[in-house]
Amino acid sequence: MTQVQDVKQHAGGMIEAVTVPALSDFRRGIYRWQLRGENAATRMRFTAVLEPDFWVPPLIGPWMIKRKLLEEFGTLFTPATLLRWHRTLVAMKWGS
Repeated sequence: MTQVQDVKQHAGGMIEAVTVPALSDFRRGIYRWQLRGENAATRMRFTAVLEPDFWVPPLIGPWMIKRKLLEEFGTLFTPATLLRWHRTLVAMKWGS
């Protein structure tokens, strides 16, 4: 599966990625990461809505797509990136 996204960081810890259909195997896709400082940690909420531009077998297809996307998700963000986001949220919260 090929997917190209336009990624933007919004105020309040929101990161949004929108699929570019002309360069992807998806007609539509939107991913949202909401990052929130919680005590000494960062809580991340992830949501995604996808519409593939290919046939998906009804029984096993959704499972296969979810598995593939979760595999790819693990390579999107390095620990250094997550730590940088956490530090940014802490700075925003405490004004440092």
